[in-house]
Amino acid sequence: GLNDKGASLVKRFKYSLESVLSYRESEKEQRRERLSEAERLVRDEENELRRIQSEINEARRQGTGGVSIEFLVLRERYLIRLRNDEKNHTTRLQQLRDNAEEARQQLLKASQEVLKMEKVKARELRQWEQEARREEQQVLDEAGSTRSFRVANIL
Repeated sequence: GLNDKGASLVKRFKYSLESVLSYRESEKEQRRERLSEAERLVRDEENELRRIQSEINEARRQGTGGVSIEFLVLRERYLIRLRNDEKNHTTRLQQLRDNAEEARQQLLKASQEVLKMEKVKARELRQWEQEARREEQQVLDEAGSTRSFRVANIL
């Protein structure tokens, strides 16, 4: 093995784009959080839409037989308002789904960028390791030839 002097000659691997990779990873995490929030908003809106549709169905079931005209008029107004709410929430839900899909695409893009950079980092590390092995072998070869030179001079 190498002595302490030889070990200090070995430099540590440093990825040249580490700060960029770190930034991209941070960006990816932010996009993951954005997607999570967008998906939560979609779920909330779906629940609200189901609640409104349930109210519509309940209002339709009420008042079958033996009800006053006033009740029917009020029920119809209520149903009109609910259908209008349903339409608005359906539109909003589609917008939220579009936003979530956009966030998903942004996360995918960020993930691909990080993966690309990690592959480059791995390639740089392999090259660095090969170079380090070459340098280490060179040091060992020089040490070996110096030792054999000393031994030859002693004899």
